[in-house]
Amino acid sequence: MLVNIGTRKIPVILGSGLTELYFTGGVHGKREKGFYRFWTCHGEDQYGPYTIIGRARRSLSPGDRIARMSRERTIKNPPAHRRIYARMFRLAGNSATCIRPSTERELSRWIDSHLEDCAFLVKRCVIRGKKYAKLPRVP
Repeated sequence: MLVNIGTRKIPVILGSGLTELYFTGGVHGKREKGFYRFWTCHGEDQYGPYTIIGRARRSLSPGDRIARMSRERTIKNPPAHRRIYARMFRLAGNSATCIRPSTERELSRWIDSHLEDCAFLVKRCVIRGKKYAKLPRVP
């Protein structure tokens, strides 16, 4: 499977299974309710390897989260967020090598940086195809 990021087509490597969590809402209200899959975009630029971790609704393409970082799609966000999204979109658009389901460690990094959204997180989840009764914590 290939997804479009900017003008490039990036391969999606499903590997050992999907990473999926359920949210009862989000910081923007009940409209964020639903199942989300977590994806990690890998690449390397002049400073070395990087990863971009993001979530997309279960029904959307793995590249959707990266596509939503484009300038046209972030116009309503605060300026500081737009700068961060623009940098991530530029990175992914220029040098991404693949997108794959997020690992436990990557999911933990995302959770630690999105505590407000995680207040709506249901603890049962699937990480790379393995079911958990509660979220595993990775040091």
